[in-house]
Amino acid sequence: MDDTSRKKYIEHLKQKALDFQASINKQNAEIQNAKDEVRRHQEQIKELKERRKEADEVRRSGEGGGNNNLFPFIIGSIITLFLTFYLFIFYSSTAYSVFYGVEPGTLSFINSDVFGKAQNLGNGVFFLIIFFTFIPLGLGFLIHDGLETKTYGKMSILIFIVLILDAIMGYMISKNLHINQFNQGLTNEMWHWSMFLTDMTFWLVLLLGFVVYVIWGILLNYSIRKWAEVQDVYYQSRELGEEMEAKEKDMRSAESRINNHQAIKKTDEMKLGEARKRVTQLEAGQDPLDEVALQGAISAFMNGWTAWINLMKGTDSNRQELIDQAHNIQQKWSKELSSKTQSILS
Repeated sequence: MDDTSRKKYIEHLKQKALDFQASINKQNAEIQNAKDEVRRHQEQIKELKERRKEADEVRRSGEGGGNNNLFPFIIGSIITLFLTFYLFIFYSSTAYSVFYGVEPGTLSFINSDVFGKAQNLGNGVFFLIIFFTFIPLGLGFLIHDGLETKTYGKMSILIFIVLILDAIMGYMISKNLHINQFNQGLTNEMWHWSMFLTDMTFWLVLLLGFVVYVIWGILLNYSIRKWAEVQDVYYQSRELGEEMEAKEKDMRSAESRINNHQAIKKTDEMKLGEARKRVTQLEAGQDPLDEVALQGAISAFMNGWTAWINLMKGTDSNRQELIDQAHNIQQKWSKELSSKTQSILS
């Protein structure tokens, strides 16, 4: 190698060394970032484990919810369900008495066969009586919404609307019952609008309808709130576990990146060391390895070795196997030499 070629080759190797060093610095930065990420995930996982442990202890002990709230929820739900059936039947019966009057000879506004009587008057009447019950039930559900959102003004208006509705129904029922009593000769006094104030039927409608309706709305809110508390306690642990699994997955991903960057860094460090070694050799006047000449010498040796094997072991059954093994070793070594030379010095 002449001096000009040597200098150009040295400059090429120095530039490659700079490139390898820059890549190593980049890998170090990526490794540090990934390690910082792993540490953050480890701290977060540790915190999540502690929170999950506390949540499990709360669930087992019943403090703040869990088992202590499950029993009240069940009792509240059962009572709310029966009150729903009660209000459905009560408002169906009172609606029939208001819209179609109290039957002659009847002194009570509760109809034991209200749906059968409504069916006899036609499907329209039947569905009207059923759908009417959803008006107070729907307004009662809005009491729950008012308690949850703390919109007490709106809730008060809704309660007042139901009070007026029940008062009108109570007035009409009291009037119809009094007329029945008058027609049967049980009273000689004609109906006057102010009579409802002293009529027990009117106040009974309010007590059995409006008061129960308010209790139903409060119980509904109570049951839904208790169920939410039970759900919070039971599902908090599971949600923390899912969040912890996600953090562990992210941490494993960061650890995998660390391994990848460390492998790249190791390769670059090896190439950097080889490049610097070659530069030192060239600057000291030592020529680099002549791969072409070395490959030629090895080929010449293998040709002579093959001829010797054929001569000395011409009759052996394993002669060709020995030759093939030798050539395989030569080819493998030659490929490794070429690959190493090209990857380092290209």
